[in-house]
Amino acid sequence: LIDKHLHQHSLILTCKGEFLMKDNIYEAAIQETYNFCNDNSLILIWQYLWMEWYSESKWPLWARSPCENMISII
Repeated sequence: LIDKHLHQHSLILTCKGEFLMKDNIYEAAIQETYNFCNDNSLILIWQYLWMEWYSESKWPLWARSPCENMISII
């Protein structure tokens, strides 16, 4: 999931041919990750992922979607 979320960007079409806004990408990534952890009883994993990767302060450090005007290649 993290690899998928890393590569999503508002300038890249989805497989459905749609452009997503950065806030929609962020919210969907959180929901998808939470649902996966919840469905598999991975409460501690969710806690770690939220605190270290998906919180508002951490998301811009690794995800490409927060930078709307360009796509990072790093």
